[in-house]
Amino acid sequence: MKQIAFFENEGYKGLYPLTCLRPVWGLLLGGYCLRHSSLLRLGAKKAFYWVLPERQEVLKAAGLEGQEIAQAGLPLLLINGRARITARTVNWLNKAETDTVFLSGQSIVAFKIYDKNLLDLVKKNQPTSAFINSLAKKMRSFETKDEIFNHLWQLVNYNSLAITEDFDLSKDGGVKLAKGVHLIGKRKDVKIGKGAQILPGVVLDTTLGPIIIDQKARIAPPSYLQGPCYIGPESVIDGARLRPGVSIGHHCKIAGELEESVIMHYSNKHHDGFLGHAYLGSWVNLGAQTCNSDLKNNYGSITLWADGKYVDSKQIKAGCFIGDHSKTAIGTLINTGAVIGTACNVFGGPVKKYLPPFSWGCSEKHWEHQLDKALATVRIVMNRRGQQLDTAQEKLLGKIFTESKPDRDKSS
Repeated sequence: MKQIAFFENEGYKGLYPLTCLRPVWGLLLGGYCLRHSSLLRLGAKKAFYWVLPERQEVLKAAGLEGQEIAQAGLPLLLINGRARITARTVNWLNKAETDTVFLSGQSIVAFKIYDKNLLDLVKKNQPTSAFINSLAKKMRSFETKDEIFNHLWQLVNYNSLAITEDFDLSKDGGVKLAKGVHLIGKRKDVKIGKGAQILPGVVLDTTLGPIIIDQKARIAPPSYLQGPCYIGPESVIDGARLRPGVSIGHHCKIAGELEESVIMHYSNKHHDGFLGHAYLGSWVNLGAQTCNSDLKNNYGSITLWADGKYVDSKQIKAGCFIGDHSKTAIGTLINTGAVIGTACNVFGGPVKKYLPPFSWGCSEKHWEHQLDKALATVRIVMNRRGQQLDTAQEKLLGKIFTESKPDRDKSS
């Protein structure tokens, strides 16, 4: 039986704040999270996981405790959790019959391990970048062109292509388009999952790419969906204008205008307002007329907060990146390239370029969002969707609150 494991090294820091509550392989891209996409292409359902000691609580909060790499056997496919594995690479992974490292430039995409001594070495060490690189030197190498994501804006930029690549992996439920649904393009470029509803007055436009509408999603007029576009299971698109490159996770409610953006599961943008070149975590709620800027007036390169410092993205378009459980109030204006941490409560604007986790306030002044009050809101919001905040998630949120206090003290 094929053994598969995903590893996460220090590179998770560059994908902040979306990696505060999830491993890197849990990030949505196209129609699937990175992990699910790789497993589908590999024809597998289960995997083991290898993370740094500091990330064990994240693994536990994600419900993956007990699936650590110590249980893995041979031969083992060991995949970088930040990699987008293509169908072509899957073919090479399956054919490799000796210890092999698969590279994309200088970045490690995956290992295929046959040697028991190498596997034992993996199990005795942590997935630091130094150890990963030393392991690669013990194997023959093979070059791929797979993407390794170091920053969130790279995921956003790749999303249109990812949706197109995932189109063949998605299933069509045989749902017929109702009279009054307007299709611009070809029907074969639309896949609709079982139980999905597309109401009369909706426009589907596949001239620039395919559209995937997953199971039990509901698309209400006067929505306009322009591919490439992915709508997750049981999400509601309510009079929205979705331009190319939008992926919506499951159980979301969406309205207004969106362009080249990814929204994780259980998040809401259920009012008018613009969201562009953005990546939002789960349980985020954008108040009515919340808008973000994704282009500077001088068309200059956009600076963003990543891995504990401001970095030049070398992008002329980059929107906002919002951590899980954060909220914006009505009329909130978000600066170009703004990063909003986990469990923030934001109003007014323009929002500062970086807000640490558990920030509360407006553009002029921010205070600490008290942990007990933040957790109370989290419980209310999750209960409304039939979900519960478990002990592991609550503990992790408390850890993030404590560790981010120095950042809040500097920012306030």
